[in-house]
Amino acid sequence: MGEEILLSIDTTSSDVARAAVEAGVNMVNDVSGGVADSKMTQTVADLNVPYVYNLVPTLTLHTHTHTNTYRYVMMHRRGDTKTMTTKKSKTYADVVRDVGVELKICANEAQSSGIPLWNLMMDPGVGFSKTPEQSMQLLRNLGSFSPYPLLVGASRKRFLAHTVGRSDCSSPEDRDGAGAALHAVLAYIASEKEDMSLAALRVHNVGMTSDAIAMARSLVISSDGI
Repeated sequence: MGEEILLSIDTTSSDVARAAVEAGVNMVNDVSGGVADSKMTQTVADLNVPYVYNLVPTLTLHTHTHTNTYRYVMMHRRGDTKTMTTKKSKTYADVVRDVGVELKICANEAQSSGIPLWNLMMDPGVGFSKTPEQSMQLLRNLGSFSPYPLLVGASRKRFLAHTVGRSDCSSPEDRDGAGAALHAVLAYIASEKEDMSLAALRVHNVGMTSDAIAMARSLVISSDGI
């Protein structure tokens, strides 16, 4: 049996989303989180398809119990592409707590539109309206976003180069090594911590990431821990 291929439409327009799904698309990818079009969440609920923010190739780590359905991933971001890098957008009293509260508000709005709780997945939005330090703080505290399953989309983000001290990582592809290392560590931690429900990794270089995770798992299994 061949692998199922899922198609997504990247749009902030509910009209475009509806037309795309009626044409056979499986997922709606809205980087605005429903802000750009007030009809988006209701449209997605009516269409009964997953609503995904910032979708690129995704490695699924855990499969949820509801068959023939896919998660609606809600990503945290403040502002839009023009304002999310401002100091105001990156100012938090407590980044972990504040992101959790704001994601909870999004989840409540999604459920009010008719998207069921079991179809929700949260993305803390590392690299979006966050400093490199804030992004790392979120990654260190992923267990704080329980009980929602989590998607982490750190792939090729600038904070990766900043964290590893690589000023020469000017192109997104140059950050694949740091991203693969991060994903391998997260996958291992998720397998060890019951309160960290990491469900998927949003990645670009699937091969490199898969190899890094496989190597980490092999090392841990063969050596009874690192």
